[in-house]
Amino acid sequence: MRGHDIIVIGAAAGGVEALKELIRGLPPSIPAAIFVVLHVSPYGTSILPQILNRVTRLPVKHAEHMEHFEKGHIYIAPPDHHM
Repeated sequence: MRGHDIIVIGAAAGGVEALKELIRGLPPSIPAAIFVVLHVSPYGTSILPQILNRVTRLPVKHAEHMEHFEKGHIYIAPPDHHM
């Protein structure tokens, strides 16, 4: 991605509602990739992509190791991982 246009968002475990409101307000044509890290238990299962997919038309998924990122996509850090 030329220019490495990214938005980075971090939240504590209680920040899901705030994340939903923030993500809901993003325009579908946003010219950046969005990275989200939410503090959760390293032993838990994250359903944050499914939760955020309900409030936006932007694609939301867990990030994968060495994945190429795209503008207009939201990447969630899996539990016990950093971005």
